[in-house]
Amino acid sequence: LNQVLDKNLRVHIALNIMSEVNLAMGEFEVSLQHLLKSLSLMEQNQQRSKAYVQTLHRISKVYTAQQDYVQALSYAQRSLIISRQIGTREESMAIDQTLSEIYAGLQDYAQAFQHQQSYISLKDSITSEKYIQRLAILEAELELSKKQVHIDALTQEQQLQQQELKRQANLRNFIFAVLG
Repeated sequence: LNQVLDKNLRVHIALNIMSEVNLAMGEFEVSLQHLLKSLSLMEQNQQRSKAYVQTLHRISKVYTAQQDYVQALSYAQRSLIISRQIGTREESMAIDQTLSEIYAGLQDYAQAFQHQQSYISLKDSITSEKYIQRLAILEAELELSKKQVHIDALTQEQQLQQQELKRQANLRNFIFAVLG
């Protein structure tokens, strides 16, 4: 079973890469065929993963590029629902942006605005979280650096004390040797 899943994953990845190339070349139908095959593989294995969400989203983007907004909307909505269910916020953000484009194409500007607002809100939230995480890492690195400086200072102080004790012992031994 794992070998079948691994093979399907490799095929899925290859199909998605070929789809991206075809899409970049403006070959929408070929791109769509690759994505639909990939989607079919994932549905056979009942996979509802980030990759599944991305495939649905890519399909909606191909339909959007073809200005087939009704089909684009169907796939984008499915991808957004699953993305929210599995908690892939960055995917949800990208899908909201695509939905904004789709609704604008359908001339439903209220929905386009709503999804644009959702996109902006998610983008701000994700960016803020990344900054907070980065700040926490920097603070931890600073604390670690301070502790290392303190350890280095204590080590150096200990070495100096040992050298002083050794010097005093040598001096004492010298005095005893001269006096003795």
